[in-house]
Amino acid sequence: MTRHVSLAVIAALALLPASVRAAGIPCSDLPQAEKFVHEKLKPGPNTTEAERHLELAKSAKTELDCSNELSAVDAFARRSLAADRAAGQKTQP
Repeated sequence: MTRHVSLAVIAALALLPASVRAAGIPCSDLPQAEKFVHEKLKPGPNTTEAERHLELAKSAKTELDCSNELSAVDAFARRSLAADRAAGQKTQP
């Protein structure tokens, strides 16, 4: 069940059809991205990078810069989530 919830949250971060992704992640998704990074990801190098790009998105001067930074947040959040899952599988019998 938790896995399905995580996938739903990632979808909010921009697991959208390619036609929508090509346009970038809108800055209006920043609150969802911030919530996901801070509440769903475990600490680690990819989470740290996601947080760094999140701060850059928050301070971006243009919609394009914000969108590009949110795309980076998405990429690092995906990597972090994959690492979290892999670590979880290693600890289960």
